[in-house]
Amino acid sequence: IEIPQAPIEIIDHVLIARRCGVCGKIHTPRLSAADGVIGKMRVGPKLMSLIATLAIAKRMPLRSIQRLLESLYGVHISLGEITEILHKVAGFGKATVQDILRKIRGSPHAHGDETGWREDGINGYLWSFSTPKLRYFHFERSRAGAVAQKLLGICFGGVLVCDFYAGYNWY
Repeated sequence: IEIPQAPIEIIDHVLIARRCGVCGKIHTPRLSAADGVIGKMRVGPKLMSLIATLAIAKRMPLRSIQRLLESLYGVHISLGEITEILHKVAGFGKATVQDILRKIRGSPHAHGDETGWREDGINGYLWSFSTPKLRYFHFERSRAGAVAQKLLGICFGGVLVCDFYAGYNWY
């Protein structure tokens, strides 16, 4: 069994602006993710998703991702650009994450817990709020009850299932 070697396809989009003969307004076509373009990034959505998967799901260091892309595909991407790609991907998911938190806040019951967690060499706590179908995770350096109050909101009216940690006494 052998892995097929797929050549890299470099796509250079050239857009031509045209002026309307009637109104004089300049019109430039817009490209979308369906065209293989996301914003003003030089990498396409497939490479962005590969980088995000390696960094987030596989927890690979950025330098390892950089070397892997160089050795497998002959593509050199700087560490700064990899970081920017990860920020861009995080931005794509921001609305979905906020929607999950909104649904948990509006549910009739939620489970809350926090556990010690180390993120990028910083000690803190991973806060978790969940329902039978939704999970929300949030990293914070503090274990104070104000974090739970900020995440759930003071208007949460459901049943909060938690351990006997005093940080939930506000509820």
